[in-house]
Amino acid sequence: MLHNLLPKGRKDQMKIEYYTRLGTASALLTATALILGVFALIPTYLNLTSEVATLTQEVEHHSTNAEESKALAAEVRESAEVLRFLEHKLKNTRLTDILEAALEVRPEGVVITGFAYDRKTGQLTVEGVADVRELVVTYTKDLELHEMFTKVPLPVSDLARQTNVPFNLQITVGERDEHSI
Repeated sequence: MLHNLLPKGRKDQMKIEYYTRLGTASALLTATALILGVFALIPTYLNLTSEVATLTQEVEHHSTNAEESKALAAEVRESAEVLRFLEHKLKNTRLTDILEAALEVRPEGVVITGFAYDRKTGQLTVEGVADVRELVVTYTKDLELHEMFTKVPLPVSDLARQTNVPFNLQITVGERDEHSI
């Protein structure tokens, strides 16, 4: 053990000075560590700031794209509705077109006395009188060949007479697909 020959007041003063130096050194080391830490975090802060700016721009861009996509989707829905409407209109052939088609293939010597059309079933009933039996057969075949009609059955009872043959045809109206031709 070392003996200290300093007076008691001087010893107390040295203790205070020791603790002051120790506190100052600790504070200086802590401040140095904090300052170095702050400087070490500056690149990270700058990187995060630029990423936040980039992400903000992307969010704005995506929100603009989302609004444009919603507008585009609405336009596509409207276009689809128009297409469905036009397709429906295209499928619903006018009655005058059906009658014109039935009359344009009518051979001379066949007189149409009446017709009826059921839009729900697509059935056109044509009644008439032919001069001879062969004209009814010819008319039926010509109707079968027409693109507007899909089925034209000829009842055998309509062929019972040779001349002034009355007939009643139940014609199915519709688009003929390519496989049935």
